[in-house]
Amino acid sequence: MNDFLQSIGIPRNMYLLLTIAIYLIISTVLSRFGGWYELAARYPALGEPAGGEKFSFRSVTLRKWRFPTNYTGFVTVILIDQGVYLNVALFFRFQHEPIFIPWNAIEKVTPGSTLVTQFFTLQVAGIKTGITISGEPGQKIAQRVTVLDNYKRRKGKAAR
Repeated sequence: MNDFLQSIGIPRNMYLLLTIAIYLIISTVLSRFGGWYELAARYPALGEPAGGEKFSFRSVTLRKWRFPTNYTGFVTVILIDQGVYLNVALFFRFQHEPIFIPWNAIEKVTPGSTLVTQFFTLQVAGIKTGITISGEPGQKIAQRVTVLDNYKRRKGKAAR
């Protein structure tokens, strides 16, 4: 690798700067094309919630375009009474601001599974990006949304 970089005219003392630049570019591309940037702009978190049910080192997949962006094992998911908080690990946080999605913004939850794990895909109001959350946090989100939907339906019937 060193010989290659030197052969194209990059001095040895520029390796660190080149590595940082590549990291920043990749992080930006993943955020923009994966949909995290759009979600964070639409649903910004004002800080990490105190309390709630916290799930660290979880996997989340965003699908804005044809190809998904996988955040495998470095997303924190916190469920609180007001909604769902998502944040990536500190090292990956460039262009990935924390997200807070209120419960009433989750329009649909679709369950799915592989041979190994169960997952749940969220459709959020005003966003084309599908958010897939694996395991227990996804299951708890699906349960909460189902309860809220049932409550809305009962409330709607009572108003008639």
